[in-house]
Amino acid sequence: MILQGDIMDKSMVQICIAAIFGCTIYFLYSYMGIFPAVGFIIIYMGLLKKDFKKPLAFIVMGFSMLFFVNCIIYFYGVHLGENVKCRIVDEGKDYYIGSLQNRRIKIFPKNKSIQLGKKYILKGEFNRKADYSKGIVGDYNIIDSKPLKEDLIYKGYMIKSQLYQKLLTFTDEEGAAIILAVSGGDDSYIDYDKREEFSVLGISHIISVSGLHVSLIYQVLQGIIGYKLALIVLFFYVIFTGGKSSTFRAFIMILLLVIGPKVKKTYEGVSALAFAAFLLLLIKPYYILDIGYVLSFLAVLGIFTLNNKIKRKFYKLPDFIASSLSLTLSSMIFTTPYIMMRFNTVSLGGFISNLLLIPFYTFLLVLGNLLFLFIKIPTVFNLLSLITNSVLLIINTMEEFLVNLLPAPLEFTYFEGIMILILYLSYILIRRGVKSLRYLPILLFLFTIKEQYIIYPEINLIAGKKSDIVEINYGMKKVMVSSKKVKLKYVYENYKGLDRIYDEFEEDMTLKLSKSCSIDIKDKDGNLTLSINHRGKISNITIDKEYEKEALQCCYKSNSSSTSPNCDIIRINRKREEINLGHYYENYKLIGGKVYHNYVH
Repeated sequence: MILQGDIMDKSMVQICIAAIFGCTIYFLYSYMGIFPAVGFIIIYMGLLKKDFKKPLAFIVMGFSMLFFVNCIIYFYGVHLGENVKCRIVDEGKDYYIGSLQNRRIKIFPKNKSIQLGKKYILKGEFNRKADYSKGIVGDYNIIDSKPLKEDLIYKGYMIKSQLYQKLLTFTDEEGAAIILAVSGGDDSYIDYDKREEFSVLGISHIISVSGLHVSLIYQVLQGIIGYKLALIVLFFYVIFTGGKSSTFRAFIMILLLVIGPKVKKTYEGVSALAFAAFLLLLIKPYYILDIGYVLSFLAVLGIFTLNNKIKRKFYKLPDFIASSLSLTLSSMIFTTPYIMMRFNTVSLGGFISNLLLIPFYTFLLVLGNLLFLFIKIPTVFNLLSLITNSVLLIINTMEEFLVNLLPAPLEFTYFEGIMILILYLSYILIRRGVKSLRYLPILLFLFTIKEQYIIYPEINLIAGKKSDIVEINYGMKKVMVSSKKVKLKYVYENYKGLDRIYDEFEEDMTLKLSKSCSIDIKDKDGNLTLSINHRGKISNITIDKEYEKEALQCCYKSNSSSTSPNCDIIRINRKREEINLGHYYENYKLIGGKVYHNYVH
């Protein structure tokens, strides 16, 4: 087996791993092309051949192929006509996200008359344009829309909006936003600074309804109304809070836990977890790219496999302290490498923050849901509001203390995060008997050396308050360019290895990065233009604040003045409302005189 021992001897776990591999191969191909996907398949086939018996290997391979096809069907198996019926589930600055046929589409209306949560019959034109990470299959440009009758889901959206407005009568906007996020699953009101604070503390998972919250709600409901009604109410609560992958995971596992003894089946945690992962990927294969989905399953896997072992190490401590420590540590062991890979950072104080703050946020969850229930009874609502405000005050005081006390998070590049994750998994697999992976660390070391040398120029655009920062990577060099003063304390991306900053320049400037690469930089009326000459082929990037197109436009034209007749020109619409200051908002790689979006960031 890939993992020797009891866990991998479970058939549901094997099928789940097959599903994960199938989805991974599809998205590797979609994002990185045929060669990385083929390389992954070769490794996968080697593991199957070595660690699975023949009949089982064919079954596992069959499920992998099934899920690969399932991904294709999800993104390309839908055909939308001029009239579609869909629900509006999310919104951006000038677009909405609609849900139909278990898929998501990006909707561009002519006006802002569309309401969140409501169902509509839309008339318009569908353009297939997949956004894999968000499960979006294409864009829909609306010509006309007709609202349908209000239903329970829409009323749920309205209740959350009403609660937020009522919360503002006894607390500030930040407090109201946190209560709504923790108890109602709506984190849209939380501002950027507060999210950064949560990230530093390593408690970003707290601001959304998670599996922990769902389990707690079920326990309370079961004690009051019994398990049958509790399951029904819990299902509607999961829908009410946004139907996120982590909450559905918890609901499926609770359902199996309750139903198992009724049909004389023994509940087994890891198999239940694998079944939930399998089922959710079958319905929405893009969940393999969803951070909440992956973190939820990794955290629970850590608890199931390591909690008891860790708890035994703390046998000298009181039971409730040992339980809290082991639960927190076991849930972080598998999630931390993934966080390093996805967020390029890891909070050194995350363990302490989770240990101290989760009990208070759990209490806040209960109070928030009671506020929902008694929103129409002023006396009870006001009493609960006073208690909730006190809990918020304690939480804010503790967070302020911890932010000043705990060390700053460690920062990693995307590649470093990947390497650490692979090494971590390799260590576990080698310990479990997969000797064929013992040379993997050496290969990773060679890949790491290669990664430090940037073969093709990379242009990363960082959003600044007064002027954007252009980060340029080529060879072993990394420089930053801006027409205004660059303050690195407001740059939240990893700038490790930065060689030099060129800022506050008033005239046109030329950077000579190597014999084969130079960049001419011009700043005219706040619009920054980069002309990159790489091995005699020129590419131009213009950051244009007034450009009217949605995101960017590429045009390929002749440029007789250059040494090569090929010239790629990209004009970028810099929309300040849609980006986070101090973070990347566009990333490009230049290959052969053509500009490509860079997937790395």
